[in-house]
Amino acid sequence: MPPRSTSFSTRHNTDLVARAVLRLFLEAADDRLGDPGGRAVCGDGEVCIRASSPVLYTLASLMIYLSGRAVFDTRVGFWSATVFATVPGVSYSSLLITTDVPLILFWTIALYAWIMLVKRQSMGFAILLGVAVGLGLLAKQAMIYVVLCIGCHAAVSREARQALKGGRAIVAALLELRSWCPLKQSRFKLDVGF
Repeated sequence: MPPRSTSFSTRHNTDLVARAVLRLFLEAADDRLGDPGGRAVCGDGEVCIRASSPVLYTLASLMIYLSGRAVFDTRVGFWSATVFATVPGVSYSSLLITTDVPLILFWTIALYAWIMLVKRQSMGFAILLGVAVGLGLLAKQAMIYVVLCIGCHAAVSREARQALKGGRAIVAALLELRSWCPLKQSRFKLDVGF
C-alpha cells in the first residue's frame, strides 16, 4: 500500500510564503537602504538583517506616544511609549527578525489612525487606517482583529459610527483590500502552480 499523502506535505504552505514576503522586503530594505545604485549599505550579515527590528519597535513606540497623547495628554503618551519600549518581551524581540515586529508597528499605526478618525472624521485618517491594516495583514493574518475591534467599538459608540460614515469606511476597506490583494494573487498562483 503506497504511503498516504497529506495536503500539508504536497502543497505549498502559503502562510509561510506570506510571512516571507514581508520579511524579505525588510531584509532587502536593510541591504539597500538609501542606495539607488543597489550597493548594500549595511551588508548581508546577521546584524544587518536584524537591524530593522529595533527601528520598527522605535516607530511603534512613537505611534503609542501619539495615541496616548491624542486620547489623554503628552505625559500619558510619554509613559505609555516608555513602558512599551522597556518591556522585557520587546527588548528580547528586538533582537529577532520575526513577523510580529511589523505586525505590532502596523497595529499601532492603525490604532492611532482609528483614534484620530473618530476624533476628526477625516478622510486622511481613513486612508492611513486602510493602508496600515492592509500592510499589517501582509505581516500576519492576526491583523484582522483590528477590524473586529473597530466593529465592537462602532457597536457601542455613536462617535465611532459617525467616523465610519461619509464613505470613510469604504475607502479604508478598499485600501485594506488593495494592500492585501497582491498577496492573495501570489498565493493563488502558488496553489494553482503557475
